[in-house]
Amino acid sequence: MFINVTGSTIDNLIGQINFDNTIYVQGDKTYKLSVFNLTSEFFGSKKVLKLSSDFADVKLYGDYKILELPSSIEKLMSNYLPAYFNKNYKNISPQNFEYSILFKKNDAVLRLFAPDLSIAPKTSIRGKYNSLRNDFELTGNSTKLSYKGIDFKNWSVVAINSNNNLQLNSTCDKLQLTDSLLLGNFMLCTETHDDSVDLSIEWDNKTKEVYKGNIDAFLYFNKNKSLLFKILPSQLTISDSLWVINKTNEIRIDSSTINVNELMFEHNEQYILVNGTVSKNKDDLLKLRFNQFNLSNLNVLLSPYGVNLKGRINGISTVSDVYNDLIFLSDNEFLELAINDNLLGNGAVESLWDKNKEALYLHGQFTLAEIPNILFSGYYYPKRKYDNIDMEVNLQSIQMQLLEPFVKDYCDDFVGVFSGNVTVKGAIEKPILSGKLNVNAKKITVGYLKTSYRFIDEISIEDGAFGVENMTLFDMNNNRALVTGKVYHNNFKNFQLDFDIQPYKFMCLNTTEIDNNLFYGKAYATGTVNIFGFTDNILIDANVKTEKITSNDKSDKVNLLSKTEMTKIFIPLSGTSEVSENNFITFVKKDSIDEKGEYTVNLSGLKLNFDLEVTPDAEIQLIFDQKVGDVIKAKGTGDIKLKISSTGDFQMYGDYDIDNGDYLFTLQNILNKKFDIEKGSTIKWSGVPYKADLNISAIYKARASIKPFFPSDSSSALKKRYPVDLKLYMTEELLEPHITFDIGLPTVDAAIRQQVLGFINTETEMNRQAFSLLVLNSFVSPPQFNSGSGGAGVDGAIGSNAFELLSNQLSNMLSKISSDFDIGVNYRPGDAINKDELGVALSTQLFDEKLTIDGNVGVNNNNQNTNNIVGDVNVEYKLTDDGKVRVKAFNKANDNNSTIITSGPYTQGVGIFYREEFDTIGELYRRYLDAVSNRRNKEKKKEEIPSTEITE
Repeated sequence: MFINVTGSTIDNLIGQINFDNTIYVQGDKTYKLSVFNLTSEFFGSKKVLKLSSDFADVKLYGDYKILELPSSIEKLMSNYLPAYFNKNYKNISPQNFEYSILFKKNDAVLRLFAPDLSIAPKTSIRGKYNSLRNDFELTGNSTKLSYKGIDFKNWSVVAINSNNNLQLNSTCDKLQLTDSLLLGNFMLCTETHDDSVDLSIEWDNKTKEVYKGNIDAFLYFNKNKSLLFKILPSQLTISDSLWVINKTNEIRIDSSTINVNELMFEHNEQYILVNGTVSKNKDDLLKLRFNQFNLSNLNVLLSPYGVNLKGRINGISTVSDVYNDLIFLSDNEFLELAINDNLLGNGAVESLWDKNKEALYLHGQFTLAEIPNILFSGYYYPKRKYDNIDMEVNLQSIQMQLLEPFVKDYCDDFVGVFSGNVTVKGAIEKPILSGKLNVNAKKITVGYLKTSYRFIDEISIEDGAFGVENMTLFDMNNNRALVTGKVYHNNFKNFQLDFDIQPYKFMCLNTTEIDNNLFYGKAYATGTVNIFGFTDNILIDANVKTEKITSNDKSDKVNLLSKTEMTKIFIPLSGTSEVSENNFITFVKKDSIDEKGEYTVNLSGLKLNFDLEVTPDAEIQLIFDQKVGDVIKAKGTGDIKLKISSTGDFQMYGDYDIDNGDYLFTLQNILNKKFDIEKGSTIKWSGVPYKADLNISAIYKARASIKPFFPSDSSSALKKRYPVDLKLYMTEELLEPHITFDIGLPTVDAAIRQQVLGFINTETEMNRQAFSLLVLNSFVSPPQFNSGSGGAGVDGAIGSNAFELLSNQLSNMLSKISSDFDIGVNYRPGDAINKDELGVALSTQLFDEKLTIDGNVGVNNNNQNTNNIVGDVNVEYKLTDDGKVRVKAFNKANDNNSTIITSGPYTQGVGIFYREEFDTIGELYRRYLDAVSNRRNKEKKKEEIPSTEITE
């Protein structure tokens, strides 16, 4: 701090005051000022006052007396409004100076001294004042000013006096009154003279729907300081509707009394007429008369609150005792009233003053199609501070869409009706509601889950809470969940949820990648779910197991061939992008707003903890590349914990044991081969979903000649294609797996198989032969053979892979024809050793997946140029719901490539089998005893129940 000044008053102060890094503390708030430098000095006969600071730069130059400046300005104004400024302004020193103010970053100072005001940086005000010549000038501009929530954007002002007139012109691009109400291209012009202020206000929003106005008015100040305000013939356009203000209006303001006479706004047959007096006299009334007034005119004010009105109103409303206990009386008729596009019908609302109770009696009724749907009546006691409201409300078949503004953050659809009786007591500032509502919710879609539900139940209303008890919630398949819980609130604020949900085969997820790029899919579950917390900090705890939905679980049970819907969860592991040329400079239209943005999932305030028992009724897909189909699809069992924090952190824990599945192995988006995942493969999560530990073994079944391993043997049997099992082992981390291969020859003679595998005795040779099978569809000669023979040529490999790619695409298209059948086509061109092969595969599941049929038919040209038609058919039926007991029949073509054919072309069989999984023999034995004991107890109870005849 540095102070070096001389003088006895602020007006004769000379010197310098400097503050650096100043801290001002008020209560629990701290304000910092880095620079504050005030200097006052003389240049000849002129005094210069300068302020340099973080928040503003101010300069005064000339002759001035700061303490007398307010009185000097009043004296100036007395030239134009002598009736209002009529003091004795003698002995005031002359003022003659220039001034300038440049605002900087001033938020901290304004919060301290003017919290309702906000001034944008670089706002400037400058001008001059000469009291001897009554000369005054002011100019100013700002990119934005705000006062009590009203914003002035690109504001400017010019004020000047001349010819006994004080003129002021102010403009702004936008005068933002509320979030949805603005006046565009706003201009205010005033001219003050002879106790009068002439006003002109114009605006034009220049929108598709016309919103503009041109209002002329004047103010006149009487000698007793009363004020006369009159709007001259003016007009304004609201939503393309032209409204006119009548010329006979007059408003007089005198101290605490306001008298309004014939102030009318009219459009065709619509009008609002205001007459009456507002004063401290309790008997004075201010009357508002409505005639065919269209309520949609109010939507520009109500839209920020999610309220949209339609309909018309006729009647009279009166206001009295404004300065004490406001009394509002009305007798209004509503025609075709609709709130948020929901028609309430025609009705009337009336309020009367009851002198004996000193209360306002209100009653009303709305009727739709001659049926009353809203009735209310009761008292409001304005003189009471507490317990000043006592109302009864009866509701019949009210559309739930009325409540949509309050649930729009959570629900996309809110369709249905509700009825009931509600009592409203307590204070008008804090009402107490009680009663019951019967709700028929036809459709409620939860935004985050994209699932739709419905229910018919009773909602209880009590002080501070809404609740349900064992409410049955139905999903789109008519499956159920029991819901018990309450929504707590503090005067309809700070809503808190506490719900227990018991779903059974219930749809709890129905999202796509667009809805949520962390994970998505369709999920059915059975278990328990708890939802708890305030609406901005919700915790969802779930302990559920995955389910599937059969035709018995669906509302449409006519189609017996209806395909079972399984739980399918998709977890994208990486994204794809395209690289393309982009111009360095982009030209955009001025004032245009780019509304496009990257979609992000809003998880703020939401925490999820899932204990998920995964069953074979669910399929999990880990997507490496969506475009080329690089995906692991698996069904199995496991206990997995999923945790999602409010910041979007997604964690997974647990082991997943795969029963069956497949992996589409891709190479550079060109090669794709389908591997069948073997039972016993596992995926383990320890936190980050993308860093799971893999232990997966999968098989790609091919057919290839083993001739490349025996180049000198001319036996025709070696030239034939034999079944080959190419095994892929995937271990270590999910996104960077370690992949190894193994090769099996299940139908080749053991001695020959041993010789072949003897050539593939290193990891390098194993990878070489594996990629040859994947790329060339054949083995290649081992390095020790230098003949170069064996294996498919490049042209043959390209042709074979091209036909396999086309076969895969054709199979995919055929399978999309019907969701009840899977159809596959595979064509393999011949080569120098083998002829063409064509295979067609068909599989389906009927009767809720109890009956499974799959088979294939193929044509194989042998070396004798004769066509061999071969076919395999498998039929399997589950005798029990859990699939432990099954009957299976098959017809299988014998391997025509066998070196010795000892039987016919086909092998048939039928059998029954039972499957049970256990860890120890003792566990299996105890399980058997428990099952026998339970069956005996059921039979005993059945015998004890006497037969009864039910009569009505």
